Amino acid sequence: MARLSHLFSVFVAIQTCAAYSDFYFASQASKWKCNALTFDCIPPQACVRDGVLNKTYCCGSDSQDAVCSGFSTDCGSNNQPLTGQIGCDTGEDAFCCLDGKEKCTQRVNQINVCWGTTQDPYSNVSAKIMNDTFSSLSSAHPRQTTFAIDTVALLALATATSTASTTGSATSSPTGSSTPTQSSNSDSGLSGGAIGGIVVGVVGGLALIGLAAFFYWRRASKKTHHGNEMDGTSNAYAGNGYGAVAQHPPHEKYAQQASPQPYNAPLELDSTHQGVSEVEGSHPGPRAHPYN
Repeated sequence: MARLSHLFSVFVAIQTCAAYSDFYFASQASKWKCNALTFDCIPPQACVRDGVLNKTYCCGSDSQDAVCSGFSTDCGSNNQPLTGQIGCDTGEDAFCCLDGKEKCTQRVNQINVCWGTTQDPYSNVSAKIMNDTFSSLSSAHPRQTTFAIDTVALLALATATSTASTTGSATSSPTGSSTPTQSSNSDSGLSGGAIGGIVVGVVGGLALIGLAAFFYWRRASKKTHHGNEMDGTSNAYAGNGYGAVAQHPPHEKYAQQASPQPYNAPLELDSTHQGVSEVEGSHPGPRAHPYN
């Protein structure tokens, strides 16, 4: 809820930017004065101008109570407020502010200062961001008397920084404070970190299931292949990539005798040759006896 409240405040601050026409820092060269103001407006405060009222204000930062302060408006005779004015203080210190647009200063012993009723555009911007922005601008152009501010970009930076710090603090909360954290999350819903953790967990679980299914299928395939080898249904060369061995129809023992072959006469062996030799031919028969 705190984050939503902060985002809503930033959104309102962006809308209030339309009420002002100029946003800038005063500098040491301008003696830290905004245009038409005689009091100091030192960073992290910033100057703004209301084009409709034709008035300049010095706006604070880093607090929901921050306000934009400007000079008072001249009252009527006897320091009485005119139409459209409200009277502030009495006697010689009496001064007037614009009715509906301003209110009298609430600071003790401060006179002739009115507070704008429009929300301060920098109330949700930290003093660090304001000071860092001023340092960056002044170092780039050290001799300038004023430094224009991109207020919309500044508010976006402040929102991003606040969201990151809120998420980080919620993530780093100790275990002992888990009960308050859960009760607050029940109001604001799951954070971005929690959603990311759920997504990562689901993806990791699916990956583990996929790996388990793959190994189970591979193991089942190996068992089936081993069973085929044992019952003689698988080919020994199939697993080595040679393919199936070509199967030929069986031949009868003496199928060659069906087609007559030319007769080759027996050769006589030299009497000096010792050994046993077979007569050439395709007919199976008894071995030839050597000649002595």
